[in-house]
Amino acid sequence: MNNPKIQVYLRCRSITHKYTVSYAKPWRAKQKVFEMRFGTNPVTYYDVMHFPNIEGGPSILQRVFFCLGLYVRAFQYCLPLLCIDGTFLIGKYKGTILTAIGVDGNNQVLSVAFTILENENNDSWYWFLERVKAQVVSSRSNVCLISDEHAEILEAIDKFKHGSGASPPTWPNVHHRWCMRHLATNFHDHFKNKDLMDLFKRLSSQNQQRKFNAIWKLLDELTAKQQAADPSESSTARATKPFSQWIQDKPKEKWALLYDTNGRRYEIMTTGPQVE
Repeated sequence: MNNPKIQVYLRCRSITHKYTVSYAKPWRAKQKVFEMRFGTNPVTYYDVMHFPNIEGGPSILQRVFFCLGLYVRAFQYCLPLLCIDGTFLIGKYKGTILTAIGVDGNNQVLSVAFTILENENNDSWYWFLERVKAQVVSSRSNVCLISDEHAEILEAIDKFKHGSGASPPTWPNVHHRWCMRHLATNFHDHFKNKDLMDLFKRLSSQNQQRKFNAIWKLLDELTAKQQAADPSESSTARATKPFSQWIQDKPKEKWALLYDTNGRRYEIMTTGPQVE
């Protein structure tokens, strides 16, 4: 294969010996050549000679943490804030990517660290954030993490802040706020109304008490009317609650800009800040 980057459909066109070649055949041939040249995904791990704590059995990479020194130094000049999030890998090789994104004073984003690991759970989030704390945050105090309400993230951050059992807290001055977009999605899942969801986003981003109270009251009225208009919902296992009942167990300082104690979130409302 003289040109490994050649696209499959071009290779189909290059075969002219009276054969009709499907897309799949040259694609499989290309993958076979790559395997012969570079090895398969699990096999290539055997070529890494300096794994610490090598265990017996098949050598399969479970976790890897990436953090570039240039970005770590740049983070010291960014806001004391990190947006953390995760997404699934859906290609040939499965897994999860967790990311930590910084934001500077000009609202520009900086990808300071990410990890590829087996799945998203309490242990993997703690593992990732432990390295973010050690390699990125270091001795910088009062850093705020913005994330969704994922139970595993909440547990990991609580363990950092308050310790666990006999283990003392290792990041006691960390702060935590919730992503408005994720919470609004949960709101929509419950109330099934995009206009109400947009109104909730306005409530979350409001910084004036009078307007905050007015929008809250309007949400209460509209969600109560929605429930009255569809009484069949009350007989289901997941009955629609009025807004005040739905939000009552969610601390305001976690999701509402108006109640953001000491302005820890710097008006960053989502885990994907808008670049201006």
